Amino acid sequence: MGIVIRYLCLSMRKFYRAGAISAETAVSPESIHVKRNLFSRRLLQFGWVVSVDGERYYLVEDEIKKRPLAWLGITRFLYFIRS
Repeated sequence: MGIVIRYLCLSMRKFYRAGAISAETAVSPESIHVKRNLFSRRLLQFGWVVSVDGERYYLVEDEIKKRPLAWLGITRFLYFIRS
């Protein structure tokens, strides 16, 4: 189970680092090297990633911030880069 959570956080982190946090800044998964597979469908089911037109997606920060450990998994790496 830990591997699944880790992969989900890595995928969400890629959206976050690409700046895909609104419908205007949505990106295609291929452009940020995220595969369309079971894990990406899980992100859509959780409501953490939303589709704009079926081709572009963005991260819903408000939904993820409701899950502190998921938010930490996304931003933790960025904290170490900035320090």
